[in-house]
Amino acid sequence: MEVDPRHPNPRLPQELLDNIVNFLHDSPNTLSTLSLTSRRLHFTARRSLFRSPTINTSQAPLVSFLRILREAPLHVRFYVENLTLVLENTIDRDHDSPESVTPLLIASLLQLLPNLCSLTLDRVLALHEIDLDGGPGQRATHNLERLSLAGMRTLVADVFRDYLPDFLLPGSQDSLISDIMNDSPYVPHVESTPRALTLPDSPHNLAITHIRIDTPPPPHNWLQAFARTGIMPSFVSSLQSLDVSCRCGLEAGHIGNFLRLAGPTLLRLGCRIHPNVVVETIGYGRTFDHVVQYLAIRDSCPILQTIVVRFSAHKFENLGPALFDLLASLLAQLPESVRSFVLELDLGHDIARAGAPVWDTMRGEWVRLKDVLERVGVVRLELIWRYSLNGLGVTEEFSSMVLRICQIESPGLCAATPSHWCLTGRYTDQHCRLLFDSFVSFTSPVAN
Repeated sequence: MEVDPRHPNPRLPQELLDNIVNFLHDSPNTLSTLSLTSRRLHFTARRSLFRSPTINTSQAPLVSFLRILREAPLHVRFYVENLTLVLENTIDRDHDSPESVTPLLIASLLQLLPNLCSLTLDRVLALHEIDLDGGPGQRATHNLERLSLAGMRTLVADVFRDYLPDFLLPGSQDSLISDIMNDSPYVPHVESTPRALTLPDSPHNLAITHIRIDTPPPPHNWLQAFARTGIMPSFVSSLQSLDVSCRCGLEAGHIGNFLRLAGPTLLRLGCRIHPNVVVETIGYGRTFDHVVQYLAIRDSCPILQTIVVRFSAHKFENLGPALFDLLASLLAQLPESVRSFVLELDLGHDIARAGAPVWDTMRGEWVRLKDVLERVGVVRLELIWRYSLNGLGVTEEFSSMVLRICQIESPGLCAATPSHWCLTGRYTDQHCRLLFDSFVSFTSPVAN
């Protein structure tokens, strides 16, 4: 069939096609159908489908995905940039599932995806005896920008010896980040006697510049095991910064022990360590336990820089002077290295309904807390305000009360570094627009 040149087929701009695909990126079925409508949409939609796939896997789906990659045209493999593997089968906490992802499958995956830059393993049960040598000439040579180990029930020392070196090679970007995340509801554990591990000096050694370790509750000892394995001196030659944080008082003690073991080596090599401790509290009673446990790390962690106190207060008596007395006592004993203090308040409805005298009392306590911070040399004070309305309207009076608490002149905090006041909100109702506008107008100067 010949096409009349006087009536050429309309040619949509590529930008419009990209916008269509981006709008539908959360609907794989729609994208798959869309890819059949035209040749140009076919390539655009397929590129979007394959860019960041998430595979809910035991062994079988991953094997199927590998088979698709092998059978598909070569250019399809170049689309995959971010890959997430999720183990979603129901398991008994007392028994390991036999359907764990094997090192051989991971190695095969890396060989097929030359442009993969981010790999996330979520809820993978165990990673051990990892050998990415799939045979002669089969070693993976990726420069992953981001590696996230999320929700691992079992964390063994072999992960650091065999997993990271082959994924992160010299030549990676300066902003290389490896996130070692453990968000699993299970209690992570390590081998009772981890082997002393070292990495050989070879072209395949790590070239990693930033590591963030975010430890999960409940308490465990994998940080100390990580420091004792002997791998620390081997891969930190390029390390520029190390961020470690915890979410409860007991975890703070583990971070202190970790820094006591690994800190001297890291500091000697010029690494900047940024330990951040989050003290979580649920109600007034547990506050004492968390703070007392937190203070235990003061002597063992002389380079602590940031403290975050996260407090859930659903009644005003939980947010009264006694809490601020406790915080003031904590701040008075801070190491000299601490320069940032974050107070995160999660408020309930009873507090929102409190009258002006109650808020004036809270404002007075906040001023007293600020004075303590000035005396100990803290230069950054941040208040994170979380409040869920759940259908309640916000009055102008309530909005002004919140701002009156926070808008406090603090010349002492501005002596070395400008004071940063941050007021944020979490909103669950359309009636909170007034409060949102107040927050925006208050925080805008901070951003500048």
